Amino acid sequence: MSYSEPLLNQIRVFFLSIGVGVFLCLCYIAVQSLFRLFGKGDRVYYFADGAFCVIFAFVSFFFMVLYNSGQVRLHLVFGEAVGFFALYLSVGRYIEKALRKAAESIRRGVGLLLLPVRLVTRHFCSGAAEIRDKIRLTASKRRSGEEGAEKKTKKFHFLFERHLKNKNKSV
Repeated sequence: MSYSEPLLNQIRVFFLSIGVGVFLCLCYIAVQSLFRLFGKGDRVYYFADGAFCVIFAFVSFFFMVLYNSGQVRLHLVFGEAVGFFALYLSVGRYIEKALRKAAESIRRGVGLLLLPVRLVTRHFCSGAAEIRDKIRLTASKRRSGEEGAEKKTKKFHFLFERHLKNKNKSV
């Protein structure tokens, strides 16, 4: 029964974990750039970070299962972090900027291609809004006409007592 791996094997797995960290950094940059196609708001960042966390969990889990017999060791997590930040702080920023510009240009290109569709949709929606407003106007005219007919007839209120005496009369 062995309580620890041989030292040579631990160093080999540590360097492999640095490689996994580099791979995870590339995944992070790719996911951020992919989600950048959908917009620039906070929701896009939240969804991208959520997707990256799922990818990170799966890759780390399978790495630990395959190369370290399912044991989570601190030096492996540290190796992943070293690989991630080494790539991100050296070359990753530049790759991310280039992919961000590419994603924004793709968004603009798709927006220009879909411009006729957007214009037709906008005109259709404005026409539908005008029709809706006309329908509401005619319905309100009908209701006001019905209320006018109701005002001509005497209303009986049975829920409360009405005094029949006129205060201005002496009798």
